[in-house]
Amino acid sequence: AEADRARAVALEDAAVARSLAAPRLRTLGRRTDHRFVRGVKPLAPPEGTEKTAEDEELIASCLRDNPNWTVLAPFGEDQIKFLVDSAWKEDVDRGQAIMLEGDLDNMKFYVVALGSFRVEASDPYEVVRIEDRSYLSRADPEQSNAKDGWIKSEKGAAVCHTVGPKTCFGDSSMLYAAPRWTTAVATEQSVVWVISQSNFRVAQLEVSELQPTKKSDEDKELIKEALLKNTNLQRLTPLNERHIEELAKVAWSQELPAGQILMHQGDLNADSLYIVGSGLVELRGSEPFEVVRDGNVSWLNRAAHTGAKLEGKHVMVS
Repeated sequence: AEADRARAVALEDAAVARSLAAPRLRTLGRRTDHRFVRGVKPLAPPEGTEKTAEDEELIASCLRDNPNWTVLAPFGEDQIKFLVDSAWKEDVDRGQAIMLEGDLDNMKFYVVALGSFRVEASDPYEVVRIEDRSYLSRADPEQSNAKDGWIKSEKGAAVCHTVGPKTCFGDSSMLYAAPRWTTAVATEQSVVWVISQSNFRVAQLEVSELQPTKKSDEDKELIKEALLKNTNLQRLTPLNERHIEELAKVAWSQELPAGQILMHQGDLNADSLYIVGSGLVELRGSEPFEVVRDGNVSWLNRAAHTGAKLEGKHVMVS
């Protein structure tokens, strides 16, 4: 029996070793690093590494000037300083992949300090330069065939760039909690600065708490009515008057220019509920849904919620 147990442990260890040698777990899309090995506890993000003034300016400028950050996460200088202080340094060996396309392991944002990386993607993208810093920008699927400057790929082919110091990547997948859309492999011994998703969330929370939105009586009534009458919300999380009163207090307003996308179908970043205060919003989905109206408020109803047979896939709401 002891020999059988030893053989079983040996076989299991061999299976773990084979998994670690594979580029990723095919069933989950996550990389097989030590955090997912049996018996090994997950690691908390390392503490911030000591930095020179040049290091701090490099990281801060990549947060301050990168449009991916300024549109999706408009931080103030206090939040940028917090993220700079929390960043740590990692050495990357030649041939080591720090991102794999399709991975759900999206908890890090990278700034290249030394060395270079081969960045490969299945979809068109470009490396955008602002002064001496660079970031990655993916083509709009509806415009990529017509826009000059996009590198187009044939079906099954990869789009590749080699990037060096002062280039940042990993922001959009981390911000949206979406799968990685590029693979990044070091082409030489390299060094990167890293910011964790958990520290980003802390900074994001500070922004919302430091800038509360004043509301008129009409605004408060709209929010309360929308929360109270939404049958999807009440079915999943029954809210009483006290709950709704508190939620109305912490709600904040956000202005959207025409054409700005508020959320994408398939995003894992589903941490906000939106109530349209004014204007017109276009909604599209691959599955049928309908807009249910009750008094002055409306909400979306998907067939999966009720079992009903719905037909609409594209509506405008105000």
